[in-house]
Amino acid sequence: MMRNRITLLARAIFFSLLCLPILAFSPVATVNSAEPFTLDGRAVAVSGVASVPLAFGDEVATSTAPAVLFFADGSSVKLAASSRAKLIGSESQPKLVLLAGSLDYKVVLGSNLSVTSLDLERNTKPAAHTVQPAAKALATPRPDQVALSVYTR
Repeated sequence: MMRNRITLLARAIFFSLLCLPILAFSPVATVNSAEPFTLDGRAVAVSGVASVPLAFGDEVATSTAPAVLFFADGSSVKLAASSRAKLIGSESQPKLVLLAGSLDYKVVLGSNLSVTSLDLERNTKPAAHTVQPAAKALATPRPDQVALSVYTR
């Protein structure tokens, strides 16, 4: 009887430790799209899915439709069709790097999110990218938001 309780307790501890990383996962952002996109090279079907969680190191690529990344602080990034971006950094300093294509973004006041392009990260020619005010970002920015567009060639 005692041996069964010890075995049961050992199994409970084992499965608790096994599930702990899954339960502790807190997404950095979520991504929504009207059309399928790829996440870390794997196709993601969007039918019936409200949003897909993103973690540091994830790479999102769009094909025929844009995808919108929503961050917990209220910041958002609209990744244009035929574009790729990678989420790097840390909880305190998240960074989205545009690898190809273009994006529009809104960063709320007080956010630590930074958005950059691969060209800027590599310190290549300034002509290889353009950062300009977004004409039609996700919506009209409020006074506590910054809205810009980033393009690569």
